[in-house]
Amino acid sequence: MDSVSYRAGAERRERLERARLYLVIESAPGGRPAGEVVEPALEGGVDVVQLREKRAPAEEIAAVGSDLVRLCHRHGALLVVNDRPDIALACGADGVHVGQDDVTVEEARAALGPDAIIGLSTHSVEQIAAALGVEARDTDADIEAAQGRTVAEIFVDDGEQHFRGLEAVAVASALVEHAGVLAAGGGAVLDADTRAALRAHRVVFLDVGLAESSRRVGLAASRPLLVGNVRGRMKALLDQRRPLYAEVADHVVDTDGRDVDAVAADVLALLDLRAGESS
Repeated sequence: MDSVSYRAGAERRERLERARLYLVIESAPGGRPAGEVVEPALEGGVDVVQLREKRAPAEEIAAVGSDLVRLCHRHGALLVVNDRPDIALACGADGVHVGQDDVTVEEARAALGPDAIIGLSTHSVEQIAAALGVEARDTDADIEAAQGRTVAEIFVDDGEQHFRGLEAVAVASALVEHAGVLAAGGGAVLDADTRAALRAHRVVFLDVGLAESSRRVGLAASRPLLVGNVRGRMKALLDQRRPLYAEVADHVVDTDGRDVDAVAADVLALLDLRAGESS
């Protein structure tokens, strides 16, 4: 059995779950053979390589892809080809990453089979849901619609305890009524009944560190729970909530220093592979 065909979906999913470093590269970066750049990167700890080439002929991309597959597999890494399922199939890549305007996920899956990783560029919860063929729902949005006020206004007017009661009801209702992607507020896991309900569903925890979360919200943030010593409050919240999310999560995706597209692609690949195994 050759090195470009031995991987099943389960192994690819496990490697993707463990991945922490992702390299995107052209077929001839700076005029050099891609392998000259990729091999030291793999030795340095890269877990996933994406071959992103828009200009070269398909035959050339496939040839480069075949070389990179051998390198990646030798180092226990994954190779994903950008945009072209046909090239991914020809070179034996572990999967393909497509954009919103490229072939559909269904077309890519039909071309590559059930074991391949299929990534899709997405920019929102709604696009993740669309990629999975389901609808999106946000419990904070549900609460705001029902109350006619923003979450921040509810906190100020009625306090956190009142909001948490509304949140627990909103999450419980959504888990019963909604079969698609559900985005829950950061503090939803504080409720024991909510955690128990979440265990019956597939949960992806988007983890973030203190430095990254501080950068995202800014030290002058006006969020209700971050009034005062913003960094200190944020650390306390992360320390309190992270173990609870890890307790109910089927997958943990590290979001530090990564853009929305990269995080969403990981989520989609994890969910798509797990669905393929259970079907």
